[in-house]
Amino acid sequence: MVFHVPPGIAGVLFDLDDTLSDYASTRDAAVLEWTSGMSGWELAPRETAERWEQLEVTWFGRYTRGELDLTEQRAQRVREFLPGARDWPYDRAIAAFDELRAIYESSWRPFPDARDALERAVDSGRHVGVLTNGETDYQSRKLESLGLADPRVRLFATGDLPAHKPDPRAFLAACQGLGVPPSETLMIGDNPVTDVAGGVAAGLVVVQLCRNGQEPVAPYHTASLAEVEF
Repeated sequence: MVFHVPPGIAGVLFDLDDTLSDYASTRDAAVLEWTSGMSGWELAPRETAERWEQLEVTWFGRYTRGELDLTEQRAQRVREFLPGARDWPYDRAIAAFDELRAIYESSWRPFPDARDALERAVDSGRHVGVLTNGETDYQSRKLESLGLADPRVRLFATGDLPAHKPDPRAFLAACQGLGVPPSETLMIGDNPVTDVAGGVAAGLVVVQLCRNGQEPVAPYHTASLAEVEF
């Protein structure tokens, strides 16, 4: 479905992971490569990827709710994921996570439609930003590696905002940073909760990106960023 951005929209916020960055597939591939080197690993590839994703949802969700910090949620994921790791000390768990992270970061890649979408949004004369959960330094480095860093595009990483998505305060802070009211700001993202529900609750116009046949939950939705006409 092609979405024509209304002329009253003065600001545009893009989600990063699974919107601009091909996150899920690179994460899954990294987890499979990581575990393939472990003696006696018993889960099949699909089960392995699904198990890590489930733990990511659980523990990263606790981080976004402020229940623990970013590195502690990483340690907890490793402890719950790897056999016999439940009682591992923090340093050992983080070292294991960093092994996985190195594999994942080596294969960072943008979606083919990402760069063009950012360019078209900027060229439309609107204020443009990227709103993502995480820490500024890490997400800035990711944008650089993806080839998506642009001085005309503001990065709003929630580690430096009053709250994480889907808390409306994250969206409101990003809108304030753009200098655009929420009602005149478009949020483009894939996640039904962190992008769609959060953006709607904050009063933004939201377009859900439904790649690979994802079932939409938002009235406005597209199958690719190329279908957003600025």
